Amino acid sequence: MLASAGITGTIGRALLLVGFIGAVFGAFAAITGVRNNEPRVIRLVSRFATLTFVAAFGAFAVMEYAMITRDFSLAYVQKVGSWSTPALYNFAAVWSALEGSILMWVLILAGYTLAVCFWMRKRLNESLAAWAMAVMMIVLAFFSWFHFFRRIRSRRVRQEY
Repeated sequence: MLASAGITGTIGRALLLVGFIGAVFGAFAAITGVRNNEPRVIRLVSRFATLTFVAAFGAFAVMEYAMITRDFSLAYVQKVGSWSTPALYNFAAVWSALEGSILMWVLILAGYTLAVCFWMRKRLNESLAAWAMAVMMIVLAFFSWFHFFRRIRSRRVRQEY
């Protein structure tokens, strides 16, 4: 687990960062738009929801690619993957540990946020819909932040011992 991440890890972490930033700006747009009664700002929420979903899907796809191709430059693949297991089991192994499970939940939450945003697109200017989108974006930002900064935080804890 001491291997440095190659280009796969860099792309995955960059996509997680883009998703986190999109969720933060989406929450900010929803809250600012509903408080100032600005429909133009509220309409930006759907764009941020789309950006966040694309980033989460990309990060999950990169992790799946790393597991299927057995890219052992990633610490997560070293921890969960194996040369001896078939590719189908490595495909399912992505969400078997905590980091992969949180990544899958980020993807599911981003998908539900995009679906709700699409479903409420004509009523997004209403106060309740905008606040609901703000809450969904805040929760999505939290899980994206948690997954993105988990590695940094776990390194600091290990250095104390």
